[in-house]
Amino acid sequence: MRKTILFLGCCLLGLGTNSLFAQQGNAAAGGEATGAGGMVSYTIGLVDYINATSNSGTITQGLQQPADQPGGMLTLSGVLTYDNVFSTALNNCTVQLKSGNTVVANASTDGSGYYVFNNPDAGTYSLNGVTANPWGSCNATDALLILKHFTGASLLNGLRKSAADLDGSGYVNATDALQAMKRFVGLQNSFTVGDWVFEHPFVDVDGINSFSQNFKGLCTGDVDGSYVPGLKAEPSIFLASQGIQMLNNNQIVVVPVRINESMSCAAMSLIMNYSSNLEILNVEAAYDKQNLLFNTIGNELRIAWNSLQPKNLNKDEVILNITLKLKNSDNSNLGFTLNPESSIADYNGITILNKTLSMPVLLDSKQGFSLSQNVPNPFTQLTQISYVLPEDGNVKLELLDMIGQQLSVLEENQVKAGAHTFNFSGNSLPNGVYFYRMNVTTGSQTYSQTKRMVISR
Repeated sequence: MRKTILFLGCCLLGLGTNSLFAQQGNAAAGGEATGAGGMVSYTIGLVDYINATSNSGTITQGLQQPADQPGGMLTLSGVLTYDNVFSTALNNCTVQLKSGNTVVANASTDGSGYYVFNNPDAGTYSLNGVTANPWGSCNATDALLILKHFTGASLLNGLRKSAADLDGSGYVNATDALQAMKRFVGLQNSFTVGDWVFEHPFVDVDGINSFSQNFKGLCTGDVDGSYVPGLKAEPSIFLASQGIQMLNNNQIVVVPVRINESMSCAAMSLIMNYSSNLEILNVEAAYDKQNLLFNTIGNELRIAWNSLQPKNLNKDEVILNITLKLKNSDNSNLGFTLNPESSIADYNGITILNKTLSMPVLLDSKQGFSLSQNVPNPFTQLTQISYVLPEDGNVKLELLDMIGQQLSVLEENQVKAGAHTFNFSGNSLPNGVYFYRMNVTTGSQTYSQTKRMVISR
């Protein structure tokens, strides 16, 4: 509770050493006191003055000093956070205190997103955020939500709606959705409205009371609030190998990308790293009515597509076809890897977790013998082992324990040159680490290689 203490000096009012005390609670707070100089009446205004009158004179004391804030310091403070589920603190930002269009003061946010203005003048202000922090992200899911807003299927509000107006037209439409897709794949490097948007709350400063106002910021285009500043993305989907596809130098091939589990999907944002020996020629959705963009940046393939008519995908269904060719045959690794920023979302824009895409192992036809890592690994019941022979030969696949002792022979046959797969069931084996070994004998040479696999249930 704040108290205003009034001391009237004896020289002015002749009250000896009497002091007058008043509780600040309303504009008419006051009372009476008697002393050597006679009766004194006084009033204490709520804002900034104290007035006392007696038959000896009058005194007016200036600005009231709140007892709970030493020196009478008043503050306008708060926390600036990112508009995501974690309310991540935004540090290294400038908070502007504005009167109309004029910036009257600036404050910086600390590591907790906290800002403070000391002793602001009384008045009505608005707050604004400014930052040079790097732009986060937007992708095909954000584009889907922008399209849903435009069609009226699901409306964006507040800061999320502001973040969707990428071209600054004052409207949210399909052009904004296209720009979100283009920036994700790297066909566009900026937005007309800039990289960040902030709330602009109004605050009333009365000159007496400290005031707290939190507000939020958002990367332009991140309308689902999926970006977490300062935190490395965790993978939500994974890429596995399924089968083998042989490549000849300068041969154009179509490589399918499959989904390993059934799901309903409305948006996909993929970032795939690939060998510099490959040239990406085209990417197509395997079904109609998809809004697909792709681009290559260095050895990174970026793919974005979405649809207002979600696709019900079946297990092992082809969802994308990537057309490519081998530019240079030098026995290098031709595999694809998936960046953790990749994601798949349903019609509501909710990220689908722990799903797996698969594509064939790509091998140079001149590579010679090859034994691939089993997929999946670790596995619970079934896994697939792939291998390649440059010529016909006798193949023996063995299962070994931790110390290299043979547990069983998985396969022993005369096999034609080319790519082959073997499906292995571990249902009869306990959890643990095992090895599989391939021994090959042809008419001209022998080959042996061992790989590690894990059964985990």
